[in-house]
Amino acid sequence: MPQTEFEAQRLQLCSEALERFADLVPWLDLEETLISAVGAEPPVLEVAGVTISVRPEVVLQRMDRHGNARVGLMKLYFSKHQPLDERSGQYIGTLLQRFTEQHLCPLGPCDHRLIQVVDVFAGTVFTAPRAHIRRLSDVVLACEEIAERWSVH
Repeated sequence: MPQTEFEAQRLQLCSEALERFADLVPWLDLEETLISAVGAEPPVLEVAGVTISVRPEVVLQRMDRHGNARVGLMKLYFSKHQPLDERSGQYIGTLLQRFTEQHLCPLGPCDHRLIQVVDVFAGTVFTAPRAHIRRLSDVVLACEEIAERWSVH
């Protein structure tokens, strides 16, 4: 039983998020996918001297049609009033793809189709774009500017 109004609201939102996520599961294309936890303290993503906390929820692993291991990540987004648009979903997917390349390469090469950003309350799923070089370049430029202005060395 919640002790405060805040706890009651938090429990209600958690319950609603679980229901919404359950509705999305059929759209996630997870058949024949090994799903595992990332861990309580996932590593950070380093870009141009800036540390980015990506915090993906789960690792996705699958064999391709040739029997080769492929790896990706899933990130859950929980804002009820600020849904992700296509552009934001693809930038987050690009960061997840870079995180996978930096930290999960022993599990196999990254497959952009296994990089999923799930906007739970909006009911949308974004897959990392196949063409991600320009987006990654945008992130690098932004991080370089941040590092320069904030003296993050």
